[in-house]
Amino acid sequence: MAPDVKIRGLDEATYARLKARAQAEGSSMESLLREIVAEAVIDTSESDWVQIGFDEPDEIVPGRFYSVIAAGRHFRIMVTRALDERSTKWNSDIDELVEIEFVVDNSKQRVRVWTNPLGIADRHLGDTAEMALRDAMHWLADYAGIDLLARVRLRQILEEEADPSLSALYVALSKILAGEASLAWLNKHTFRISTVHFSFVLSRLADSVVITTFHANTNIAAENHEQHVRLVTDAAARVAAIIRKREYLHQREHPVQK
Repeated sequence: MAPDVKIRGLDEATYARLKARAQAEGSSMESLLREIVAEAVIDTSESDWVQIGFDEPDEIVPGRFYSVIAAGRHFRIMVTRALDERSTKWNSDIDELVEIEFVVDNSKQRVRVWTNPLGIADRHLGDTAEMALRDAMHWLADYAGIDLLARVRLRQILEEEADPSLSALYVALSKILAGEASLAWLNKHTFRISTVHFSFVLSRLADSVVITTFHANTNIAAENHEQHVRLVTDAAARVAAIIRKREYLHQREHPVQK
């Protein structure tokens, strides 16, 4: 049985507004309060998307508008609210960024546009915004064919197309940091190293690799977030030392309370 929560000391004006809103939406005050509380504590982090199989989730509007890449395809999820005669429901719309070709003055041109292709349906079954978002995440994962096999194929393609120097660095770091961190290609120019407290994004810039550091499962850059390491023989050892030092300093400054 789900736990109960009581609210004491609610002022009369707030009570009156809640009652009026519940009546206007055709629901009970208890049901309305459940929706308000659930909406207020929405917390869909990057790790939730990654666990399902998405790459590069971008939270445009918290809890409402997301841009995500799935198996090399770019989608966006919009969570909206709709009122009907008897209840309030949260819906989700899913679009895909596709490239279309057209002819102008006998010249072929291409443009990328957001569209709602056949097979992507609007979803209309969320009692809360969080429910609608999580339903859309799982449904889109199935639609886009994000499964273990698809992810393995995508990783192979990225590894084959990646810059040779960056690919060699990736392989070397996989061995050095085995058991300490997880590595994943984001695209053929970039890969990510995830540790307990940080996410390190590595990309090629001329004869160096740029390391951009974020706090784990966020888009928040860490202090002194950008460092450069020359792509020389000991580059992997230098990158590993930077990552290990970051983790060590964080653990020393934020000891686990026993």
